[in-house]
This record gives sequence, structure tokens and C-alpha cells, in this order.
Amino acid sequence: MSPTDFQHHFNTAVHEIYSVYPSLTPEETYLSPHWPTLGLHLSDILKLEDEYNKSAVLAPTEEFATILCTATWFLFETNALAKVTSLLPTLHVVTLATRPGNDFIVAQMYRLHLNMSLANREYKTVLNYAHLMLDTLKRITPRDEFILAERAGLRGWLHRGFLF
Repeated sequence: MSPTDFQHHFNTAVHEIYSVYPSLTPEETYLSPHWPTLGLHLSDILKLEDEYNKSAVLAPTEEFATILCTATWFLFETNALAKVTSLLPTLHVVTLATRPGNDFIVAQMYRLHLNMSLANREYKTVLNYAHLMLDTLKRITPRDEFILAERAGLRGWLHRGFLF
């Protein structure tokens, strides 16, 4: 199969999932109401992530970044932290490659890194991801003021050394 055909088939599969998969949005940043639907498509997204990693020719798309980020958040919310850790490097590359225009998903990727760093008590890393996430979120409209306030407060605690 030619690289162009492979990309086309990959994009088609991504789009099929994207069209039915609940996604993180500025209006809805928690996924627990969608866990049954998210679980249905998780194995397909993990297969797509595997294909992406094996391929030297696939280019990431915003749709792929969105479903991969949402699936990774689902895994985080369901406490599958080892799987989150394995997906984060791919998610990082894919989301940054789809910038600009995908800033909300980029911010969610930084938020995942931040939360995983908190879980691992890597507080200096938390501060770095807090800065990156907040800088990205400030560029988005509509803004998620709750997350901005929450992370700004966390950044303050970190700067004052209360979490070290």
C-alpha cells in the first residue's frame, strides 16, 4: 500500500471513531458521564495509536489528537495510570504536531502530564506543565475559568514551596 493510501485509510478510521466518540471540550472537561461509550472504542483507538507508532509515514491530524487525548483522559479517570504513562509520549508528539488550531487539546495534554506528575510527586515537573497549560489555555476562547483558577492556585502553592 502506498504511503498516501495508508494515510487515507488511517484518516478514515480515525474519522469514523471521531464522529461517534465523546470528546473533551472547553464546555465539558470531565468524561465520567461518557465512560460506557468511551470504553467501547478504546481498543480501536489503542490500535490506531499502535499503527501510528509503527509507521514512519503517518501524519497526525487534529481528529487523531482529539480521540487519543480523550482516550488517555478516560484511562486517567479510570485509574489506568500505567497505560496513561505509555500513551503520553505519543499524545505529546501528536498534539504538538497539530498546533495551531488544536490548542484546547494541547492544553489537555499538558493537564494530563501535570496530573501524572502530581501522582508521581514530581513537583518541579508539575510546575513546568502548569505554566505550559495555563499559557495555552489563556489563548483559547471560551476559556475554562475553573481550570484556569485551579491551576493558577496550584502554581502558587508550588512557587511557595508548599508541595515540595
